[in-house]
Amino acid sequence: MIAHQFPISQQAPDPRAADFLELYSALFDTLLGKEQVLLPHCVEVSGANDANLFVNPRGNYVVPITSRTRFVSRPGHGTEAVAVTLRIPDAGKLSWAHAISAEGPYYPARISMHGEELRISADGHDTATMPLIWSVADLPAVTARLEARDTRSGGGRRNRVGSRGAWIPGIDGGESTQNGFHLEILKGEVFRWPAPRGTDFRLLDHPQEPNAQPTCWFASDRLSFRIEPPDPEGYRLTLYVLDYDRDGRALEIALSDDFASLGTERVSVTEMGGGAWLTWIATGTLNVELKKTAGHNAVLSGLFVDPAAEKGKFVPQN
Repeated sequence: MIAHQFPISQQAPDPRAADFLELYSALFDTLLGKEQVLLPHCVEVSGANDANLFVNPRGNYVVPITSRTRFVSRPGHGTEAVAVTLRIPDAGKLSWAHAISAEGPYYPARISMHGEELRISADGHDTATMPLIWSVADLPAVTARLEARDTRSGGGRRNRVGSRGAWIPGIDGGESTQNGFHLEILKGEVFRWPAPRGTDFRLLDHPQEPNAQPTCWFASDRLSFRIEPPDPEGYRLTLYVLDYDRDGRALEIALSDDFASLGTERVSVTEMGGGAWLTWIATGTLNVELKKTAGHNAVLSGLFVDPAAEKGKFVPQN
């Protein structure tokens, strides 16, 4: 193992090498508990690339593709389109694929049958790509429907949300797993606002730190998060956005999924000076993006998860 900061065994820390390994963590995750498919000539890939074929515990086919000519340590190379051919008995049952890339976001891969062979095409292959292939019947259900919008309660509503997960920048959780829900911060940094003079009803209550300084995640143009639930059951996803210094901020919030099955659920928020709560009823893993449409930058003060059944805690749209 290569460490960022601490020696492991006799090896000194190597942050740059550790960063390279982190690029591939999403790819490695799909291979946990894998079994290799040992059929003759079962997988073939185009170009100067190597490929293997595995089945993971979820029953997905996984095809690690690695380039023989592109390396993360040698920047400046472009991408190429690759074609993977599978020769397996159940090829005709497979009808959906997406590609996990070491260098970019997930994207759908094209899939087609050619006789008894299955062809998967991925357009953005760089150093490593991991197509996952499965049948439509196995697609995880991903949904998101806006249920409530509240611009009147201020930060005091904090004690009514977050029973299954609460992430407040610099205070709760950071990038962590809570009750099986995992939050990944794809783009955003923590900022601490100047402490208010006196009481400010807009600030979130912090049970662990009652006198905590107000914080937010921020980015110059857009924030990006990924929330992954532990099961296919429904849940409530709540965001709290606050224009703390009343800079005239406005946001477009977009919820989407990795498989392009959800489409994109978009909500515009312009009343942020007093704080705004937005709650969705959701299932499945969601990508959450907050894009600045006015003001200095994009901000988010908290992200919370609750059971879908707890409707009494939430106010209707206003």
